Amino acid sequence: AGELDGEEGVRDWAATMFDDERTPLQFRSFHVQAFEMAEYTDLDKNEELFPQWNREVGIAMLDESARFLEGEVFGGGGIRELLTSNRTYVNADLAALYGLEGDFSSEFVPVDLDRSERSGMLTRLGFLTRNATLSQSDPIHRGVFVNLNLLCRPLSAPPELPDVLDLVGDTNRERVTSITGVGTCGEGCHATLINPIGFSLEHYDALGQYRTEESGLPVDAADVYTFASGEQLVFNDALELSEQLAESTEAHACYIQQLLEYLLGRDLGPEDMELVQVYAAESVETGLSIREIILRVVESRAFRYRVAQGAAQ
Repeated sequence: AGELDGEEGVRDWAATMFDDERTPLQFRSFHVQAFEMAEYTDLDKNEELFPQWNREVGIAMLDESARFLEGEVFGGGGIRELLTSNRTYVNADLAALYGLEGDFSSEFVPVDLDRSERSGMLTRLGFLTRNATLSQSDPIHRGVFVNLNLLCRPLSAPPELPDVLDLVGDTNRERVTSITGVGTCGEGCHATLINPIGFSLEHYDALGQYRTEESGLPVDAADVYTFASGEQLVFNDALELSEQLAESTEAHACYIQQLLEYLLGRDLGPEDMELVQVYAAESVETGLSIREIILRVVESRAFRYRVAQGAAQ
């Protein structure tokens, strides 16, 4: 009927589809892929240190993370809210890990987490638990994940490691620094890109529980992260890091890039990346909702047209 011949018609139909009851399932699929959330259900922990852990808790963490992300998207939130909101959904098991008081059951209910401890997706239990060892937080894998999945920043392959790594220190941060910090083989990548972000999350143990001390010593979560542009983020903990990432074009562009790849069903080309940067800049400046970003994507020429084979760009 010609309703899809122009941008306005495409946008109207896209808005109707966004409000369809099936759309949240598509967002759950997207987020599970983008943030590797399926792995939450296949984790192991030291049962002596964490007797409350079992695979059912991991399944609940996946459900919580998906509900949190969907809640922000369909509540009119943007990328900033994914990184800073303290709203989430918990059952009794997760409420205990978050240190929440009150009567909880197996059913999920919405709660507001303590803003002095939690800010956005980086401080959610599933992400923290997945990126941890059997018994310890894991600054390296937490830092790698944020670089790759939240900032879309490629990392070089690690150098050949010695057969034996001698970890030295009283805290997890000290031990990691002893083998990857300045003066080690990991100085070029770990000490500048990976460790700073990972160390910001040292307030959270292997189950994502908040702590102020480790081995009787105060947690040190302060560091400096440098973008490829040379711009630096200086932070005292994950809360400050999350707030600063929420104001960075890099974090907005990475989410939009992954969203476009999911919507278009293909890798992005140079012209697509130009569109990503336009939307990312506007998202930072005006706080575009994710709904609005999607509507702008589907009405764009990049979504509605393909270049004929052999034709000029």
